[in-house]
Amino acid sequence: MIPLHALALTLMGRFTSRLYVGYSSWYAIGTLASMQVPFVGFQPVRTSEHMGALGIPEPNIDLSYLYLLTISQVSLAFCKSSHL
Repeated sequence: MIPLHALALTLMGRFTSRLYVGYSSWYAIGTLASMQVPFVGFQPVRTSEHMGALGIPEPNIDLSYLYLLTISQVSLAFCKSSHL
């Protein structure tokens, strides 16, 4: 449910850097923690049923974060050049 929530927020334009840090941290820590259970092993990275959490929202979130950084850098450079 968390990947769907992150995807919905991204598609609605409610993306923030806090969402990027929160979801990326949650996914990495959650996957590593689930792999510590003996009978689970490497299934979270091998089976296709777990790829939805990685394949759908993660690239969208990465692209949104790149867009957010680009816009902030361009606007910062524009502000600096216009005040000189």
